[in-house]
Amino acid sequence: MLSKIGAGYCAQLALALQIGFLRMTGRLLEAVRIVPPALWRHLGEQLGVAAPDLASLRSQRRRSAVRAPGNGLQDARLSRLSEAQRRALVRVLRGELTRTSDRQRLLQFAGRWLYEHRLIVLRDRDLRTLIIKANP
Repeated sequence: MLSKIGAGYCAQLALALQIGFLRMTGRLLEAVRIVPPALWRHLGEQLGVAAPDLASLRSQRRRSAVRAPGNGLQDARLSRLSEAQRRALVRVLRGELTRTSDRQRLLQFAGRWLYEHRLIVLRDRDLRTLIIKANP
């Protein structure tokens, strides 16, 4: 089925899957190996393109990376975190620390904040470092 999908459509599906997962969970889609066919069909319907019946994320990433390098950030209009934005994130984390001390919730909060500000979500390790800086 993937051979019938054009490179642009495959990249659209992969990007929609990644952004949707990021928005719903605040995390990158790295732990999941197989995407359920129902989810592919739903994304295909939403984008108006043919979707694969079953595909591994690894094969989708490889195909997208080979055919359309670098389009993901441009399509999503995400940018890298500047120093001023890093300081702003630390400030809002300080405020969030007054409400919760649960590290997992703080990681999700930081990921959502970055996504809402159209910034590339940092690795958990980097987010933990920012949480430590925010803790007085």
